[in-house]
Amino acid sequence: MVSEKLLHIVADNFYLSHDNKLRESSYHLLDMANDNQDISEGIFNIFELEKASHAIRSYYLEAKCAIVYLLEKTKNGHRLTINGFRALAQVINTPWIIDNDVLKILLNVSNNGQIIPIDLVGKLTRRFNPCSEQYDFVRIFENLVKNNQDIPSQLSSKLTKALENPSIRDQVLSIFLLEGQKDKKLSAKIIDKILDKFFSIKNSFIMEQYLSVMCSVIEKKDYFATDRKSLLDRILRRNSGKKIIARIQTALVHALKTDNQDVIRKAINGLKILVSRHKAVLENNSIDILLNQNDKFRIFHCDILVCIALTLEAKKISELKSLEINIFNDDEIIRYWSFRGLRAAYDRGFRSSTFLQWCDDIIDKLEDNTDVEVDFDLDLFETIAALKYIDFDKIYGKPQNRWNRELLICDLIERFYITEAERFQFYEAWLDIEEHRKSQSDILLKLLHRFLVNNNNALFTECYETVKILDQIDFDTAHDILLHSSQAFVDLRQAYLTVIIHQCLLNRAGISGKYIEALASNMMSTFGFDLSQKVLSSLQSISNLPELENILNFSKTYHIKLSDIYVKNASVPILKRSLQIKLLGNQIEKADRLKLGVCLDDLLDKNWAFEQLNHFFSIVKQSNSREKERYFLCVLEIISHYKIPSKEENYEKYQQF
Repeated sequence: MVSEKLLHIVADNFYLSHDNKLRESSYHLLDMANDNQDISEGIFNIFELEKASHAIRSYYLEAKCAIVYLLEKTKNGHRLTINGFRALAQVINTPWIIDNDVLKILLNVSNNGQIIPIDLVGKLTRRFNPCSEQYDFVRIFENLVKNNQDIPSQLSSKLTKALENPSIRDQVLSIFLLEGQKDKKLSAKIIDKILDKFFSIKNSFIMEQYLSVMCSVIEKKDYFATDRKSLLDRILRRNSGKKIIARIQTALVHALKTDNQDVIRKAINGLKILVSRHKAVLENNSIDILLNQNDKFRIFHCDILVCIALTLEAKKISELKSLEINIFNDDEIIRYWSFRGLRAAYDRGFRSSTFLQWCDDIIDKLEDNTDVEVDFDLDLFETIAALKYIDFDKIYGKPQNRWNRELLICDLIERFYITEAERFQFYEAWLDIEEHRKSQSDILLKLLHRFLVNNNNALFTECYETVKILDQIDFDTAHDILLHSSQAFVDLRQAYLTVIIHQCLLNRAGISGKYIEALASNMMSTFGFDLSQKVLSSLQSISNLPELENILNFSKTYHIKLSDIYVKNASVPILKRSLQIKLLGNQIEKADRLKLGVCLDDLLDKNWAFEQLNHFFSIVKQSNSREKERYFLCVLEIISHYKIPSKEENYEKYQQF
């Protein structure tokens, strides 16, 4: 009689193993168990699903009945086995099979969240006719995206053609909408179709989905960039991008006219991105609608001020009242953006008496607290407009050209509850930046301060650790991240990881910068910054990136900690070996560490797999013997000394021992 636990392991082979012989032997074992003992309903259902797959693949007379069975089971949430998918792939083009039932099975499977194999997706793609009304095909393709499967280029091309088919256009558009929400790049034609549809939408929730895609398009400044060398192609792509951005502005303004706060919030955020990142100039009617919303919804007050201020930096507008009434606001963010807008108007020749009065008041306050005559300095006044904490002692007795720096650092530090020692550490770190960056340090300080003003929940440790690595990142990258990123500290540390990877790589030829950036991003999301940095800092060189990815996968699987990394200036294989020995050694408390390490290193050299040794250690760990560590080390030494190979029969004997 076979235990239930073993039957579950056998049944799992139908879903997990790509070894045909193993699945076949698992099928025969379950078949015998079903004949000779009672098995659970769950195991029986899996066996019947596999049995139906065998019937279909063997072209038995029962194949049609088997397909009907799979249709019913998948409708009720059951998952297809590997052989089930292969059976459907084999018969999907067979005339005597009811084609619609096969499609329904695949639709059920994808509705259940199960991944459809890529070869079967390819067969569906070839069968799909974008000019026909193939609704089940489209639903399956939509589920591919929902289940985080990639859409092959051939299928994407056919779906783009299907946008011209009125009967399935909306369904197909939903697929591309989902792709856009997952940050997949969409063609200009698809974005045009999305914009065409947007103006007819009445449902606020659906409008939000469309707005999310529009914002993801404009958040990437180079969204419409092309790698092609043709000058004509680049010009056409650039012009197409400009037209789409203009249409997106129209769509965002259209969304402002609704009464739904969530829709309006997304629309205003989109306009902020347009004017800040794309330097788009808002039309007068757009500004009027923004000001109207400012009166209706005070919660958008600051965001609207940002749009108006940035627009004033690009064009002359006459409506300054909303900025003038906020220049004296107690909130430094509102005050700062009001100043920016009024300063832009001043630079264009518009003299606001309210703005000049505010500047005069600042001059009077500075002169009262510094005992010197203060020059009219708009850069200094803009800094003061952004301050929450002003300590005049920090600038007393210092030249006016140093005031910006002193006031910004003081305000930045006062935003954290930190000790005097931590204050000193920050000043020391910033002095290093000034030494390396020279005049560029003032620009970075201003942007760093602005980021902290807009992200007041940032931690001092994040800020300090980021400042320490700032001079390792090229200025343009650091400037762009601080200016545009909503998670600048994360993105700057990720940029630093890409720098380390570049430095360690022995052969950089033919390696895409995007590939390295994606690798650094994956490290940050999987391990965090500290562990990622320690892994890379322990390496002297990296021969190739797959080698690095291998050790990262190992570290993820076995939950590597900072304390597990103790080597320096190592190669990737040496780092991996050190981690293997450390992980194995961590499982035994009472053992001669040096002797154990030497023994494990020798066994790994003699082709004993880490997984085999790890299994031995897990068995010893579960033992209640008081002398288990000493005895186990003796066993390992014997294996090492007599060079006993890691053959399966030897492995099983030691496992029993």
